[in-house]
Amino acid sequence: MKFRPSVRRTGFTLIELLVVIAILAVLAALAFPSFSRMLGQGSAAKVTSGLRQAGAALSNYIGDNGMKMPATGTTSGGDPISYGLQPSTHPWFRIISPNHKGSGAYNDPGTRLSAHLARYCGVTGEPNTESKLDFLTDPLWAAEVKKNGGPTDAYWMQPPFVLRPQIHRSSYPQMAADLYPFGRDGQQSSSLKPADTYTKIASSLPASRTWAIIQSDRELIKDSGGMLTSGMVGEKAPAKPVLASHRLALMFDWSVQRIPAGTDLRRPYPRN
Repeated sequence: MKFRPSVRRTGFTLIELLVVIAILAVLAALAFPSFSRMLGQGSAAKVTSGLRQAGAALSNYIGDNGMKMPATGTTSGGDPISYGLQPSTHPWFRIISPNHKGSGAYNDPGTRLSAHLARYCGVTGEPNTESKLDFLTDPLWAAEVKKNGGPTDAYWMQPPFVLRPQIHRSSYPQMAADLYPFGRDGQQSSSLKPADTYTKIASSLPASRTWAIIQSDRELIKDSGGMLTSGMVGEKAPAKPVLASHRLALMFDWSVQRIPAGTDLRRPYPRN
């Protein structure tokens, strides 16, 4: 009978384990930038597609409403008066009954762009329910807001995008007066400003170079020269543009453009 020598099995040595860990760390470091770029590209593609859908819905809304921009709501039970949209866009909104007379910022359909666009996007629901427009979301933005302790999945959430509250004649010399594309909000009816018609907007400025909706972050306040305030942008908004070097914006010709961070957002883009 022949005996085979026994084979002694041993585990990895400490040095071998350290070498493996070091190799994995190097591979992870090499892969992380590529992963981050892919994540950013995916978010940018989603936002671009969403803004294009918003542009198409706005175009349809304007066509159905005598070229009026969406900014009117009934606040007194009488004829519709200008209430003015809050200068932000929320994906969440409340669906309320047609005879609703309230003017609360989160309940009145006249204060949320999403409520005006919903019917053009196939979003419906029962009165007093909450609904969401998925295309008005931004995954990278939501991740940053969550880090800052802000809500990201409720109708009172911080806005992922900001509406343009004003187009000032000092930045567009060809204009005869300031424009309020989505109306102007106010505490009293005397301070309200109705939205200008799309016909007036398109004929007064270069629509392809003037933004209507833009991604939200805290640096918007500086880049807009104070046109956008902390309340419009949101206290929990990302400190810097989530796409780092630029923001995505819907222009008034309903195209989507990349506007570099640091651009003066009061003026036409690109600047002359």
